[in-house]
Amino acid sequence: MSFFFVMSTTYYRIRQQCKLVQLESLSQKLNQKLAKIAVKQPNSAFLLQFRKLNQEVLNLFREIPAQNLFWSPYLTLYFIVYIFAIVYLTYCFFFVKTSLDGLKKSFFLLFANNFMTILIIITLECTRVVRNNMQLHRQCMQVAKQLLELVPFTLTEQLKIDQLIANYKFVGQIGFRLLNNYQVDAHMFQMVKFLTNNILILKY
Repeated sequence: MSFFFVMSTTYYRIRQQCKLVQLESLSQKLNQKLAKIAVKQPNSAFLLQFRKLNQEVLNLFREIPAQNLFWSPYLTLYFIVYIFAIVYLTYCFFFVKTSLDGLKKSFFLLFANNFMTILIIITLECTRVVRNNMQLHRQCMQVAKQLLELVPFTLTEQLKIDQLIANYKFVGQIGFRLLNNYQVDAHMFQMVKFLTNNILILKY
């Protein structure tokens, strides 16, 4: 199941990268236009291209939370079971007295390391999705600011741009979450807190 989740996040990262490349290409053309370099494409065409790309980015931002509704129970199960297994296997290796020699006991750490590696890979994939969202939003804002210097925006379009800028702090929340609304990303202090809570549950 973790393989299919990684494939799913990879699919979205590829789409994010494609949109990012298109936005960067549009930004370069706008820079040339602003620098008075001959560009055959009219200003209205730039605006239409930006509208299309911005709508596709917004659709992508809506699809990711929808995907999260499907994956959230599985991610929660993975984190609970794997963290329990990691803590249990590590405890067995260091504190449980057995007749097994050191080589055989090392298998406890081997399996614990495998479980931890899977969790790290999942967290890394989720982090990449969030980071790409932030980059897409920044690039959209940059293109919008460039267009403001070339094309007179209507009041409605100006309000949309203002809303785009205001939504910056919410873009970082678009990602994959557990059922307890914990976002799986690079904020390791949240991971430490999650681990600590589970260890306390095991202790009592």
